[in-house]
Formats: sequence, structure tokens, C-alpha cells
Amino acid sequence: MNLMPYHAVTLAGVVAFGSLRPANVLTNPTVTHTCRPADAGALELRHYARLLASTDTGYRVLRDSLHIPAATDTSAIVVVTGPSTTCNKAGAAMVSALHLNPAGSRSVYIIDVGTVYIVEDPTARVGDWFAWVVLQKNNFKWLATDAN
Repeated sequence: MNLMPYHAVTLAGVVAFGSLRPANVLTNPTVTHTCRPADAGALELRHYARLLASTDTGYRVLRDSLHIPAATDTSAIVVVTGPSTTCNKAGAAMVSALHLNPAGSRSVYIIDVGTVYIVEDPTARVGDWFAWVVLQKNNFKWLATDAN
């Protein structure tokens, strides 16, 4: 997962994918979603989340468009590896938001950014793009989609 060229296409991604609206969160009890470990991919996504959530004015427009809160303490932005109910609900919400084929279980990265989760499945694509979603932390409601 290479996020460096992402900066150049981010606003295009917001414009292109910002209009995606999810159906209701899928509730298929036979499909479960798990959290990926805090590996290199998760740490790279966390690093990008820290940039987005920083108080740097250069990221303000993007941060606001994605509903990511500004964080004065970016060390509080962490990789989520459990509990399993969080992983399952976040995975189901991502599948719904991106209109992915829900036939199989997914393993997702989840980054906790204050009041939201950033969720990504590095094996899922929307067209040629890797996509991730921003979910409201207290109820897993979809807030935004972006892709790189």
C-alpha cells in the first residue's frame, strides 16, 4: 500500500467517490469480518490518518470533507485489533458502503481517530482503486469514502 502518490489524487477521489451512499449495513449472520494485525500496512494507514487528523491547515479541507476530526494528540490515533464485535461491525459497514460482494468474510484494517474509525480492506477495490471508509465510532454509520 503506497500512500505517497495518494496526495495528488485525493481530492479527485473525494469528488469521484464522495457521492457513494451505502445501503443499510448488511446483517448476514453467516459472514464475519476480522481485524488485521498491526502490521506494516496498518502502520502506513495510521501514519496517513495522523497526517489527515493533524492541525496542519494544508489538510483541513480534506480532513473536513472526510469528517475526520482534527487531533492535537496524534499519538492517540491507534490501530484497532479487537474486540471481534468492532471488527465485524466495521467490516460489515465497509462492505455496505462500498457495495462489495458480501459473500465472503473480510479482514480489515481499522484506525481509531477520535470519534471515527477509518476502515480499509487492502484486498477490496472499487474499480482500479483501493478504497477506505470513515465510520462514526459510536454506531458504525458511514460518513465518507475515499480511494487511492
